[in-house]
Amino acid sequence: MKPEERCVRDYLGGDTFKTAPVMKAYAAWCAEAATGGYDETQGTRFLDVHCGAVTEFDAFRAQRRMRPVLPWDPSTKIPEYLAHDAIAYAVRLTDDPSSKDARCKTPAWATVGGGTEPDPIFGYVKLSQFRSADELGRSIAYQWNNAVHMTIGGDMATFEALVDPVCWVWFGWIRHIRFVWEGVRVVDSRGRQ
Repeated sequence: MKPEERCVRDYLGGDTFKTAPVMKAYAAWCAEAATGGYDETQGTRFLDVHCGAVTEFDAFRAQRRMRPVLPWDPSTKIPEYLAHDAIAYAVRLTDDPSSKDARCKTPAWATVGGGTEPDPIFGYVKLSQFRSADELGRSIAYQWNNAVHMTIGGDMATFEALVDPVCWVWFGWIRHIRFVWEGVRVVDSRGRQ
């Protein structure tokens, strides 16, 4: 087992990972989201769950003198150091999700520079146009997040996705986008860009 996977397993309690509090909370959130249990704060909750999980994992990693989770852009191949040999349910279907499904690529609307293709809910074409964390979270969750999980497949396509090391760096990418958006919002509020 490679170091990243060993760290994930240790964080989740080894072979008893299914009963780890973070796993239970994530699985409960996934089940609620899958059954339409969203409300008017679904986007903010999506971001809080994903960003909060990786921040807590970073604290665990710091205790082990490990670097924080590095964000992974699903427009690229999954790095080899994120091998997933300790399979809980099924092996990954691919280590290059964007080559299998273009919806896995980071959309231009989730970048500062933007593009011409609008986000699927609000029609924004660049990150600075999102007016709230709720709007940003809704747009990320709507199709992109699910496309990444389901295209990678295997354990990533389950409510126990946290057992796969790539899940954490994907969450890191979501957190990165949120941080960039927050920075853009600060710049906008000062009247500069």
